[in-house]
Amino acid sequence: PLDASTDIVIGNTGDATLQVFSIAITENPVTDNSPQGVLYIEEVGQLELPAGAERAITIGAGLKDFEALEGTVRISSADGQQSDIYIPVHIRPEGWVDDTATE
Repeated sequence: PLDASTDIVIGNTGDATLQVFSIAITENPVTDNSPQGVLYIEEVGQLELPAGAERAITIGAGLKDFEALEGTVRISSADGQQSDIYIPVHIRPEGWVDDTATE
């Protein structure tokens, strides 16, 4: 298996404390029993981010084979302008070349 992780950073660019309700993988087309692997994210529960604050969250992948893996991270918050943010996640093993790659 190939395991890797990295941090994503969420931040509050507003001028008031931001309440984050949840951060989760919402589209993970595979499970632990799949041939590709699984995405996982650090469990953080609810957060309060003061104005200007940032928080790193660890996201990882457990790949069972030399295959690409995709999913989506959803951040739900009390932000009045954008309460849900969706972040596409594309995991590629080092050395991966897909059909659209050019040299």
